[in-house]
Amino acid sequence: MPHAQLLSWLTIAVELLGGLAVLLGAFIPLASVPMAIVLVVAIVTVHWPNGYSSIKLVSVDLSRSRGC
Repeated sequence: MPHAQLLSWLTIAVELLGGLAVLLGAFIPLASVPMAIVLVVAIVTVHWPNGYSSIKLVSVDLSRSRGC
């Protein structure tokens, strides 16, 4: 990503200040736009290539795990 350090700090600021605004019920329309942009970027850059679950589950077959 270009300007990764700047974008990371801006993302942190948007998440903290936007979350605080939502918690307080103030400036909701104004705070929701940058928060939505952050979420769309996360969906496109992280979740589409890697999947939508944050937990990668591996199926375990009991007969194989016991050595039977």
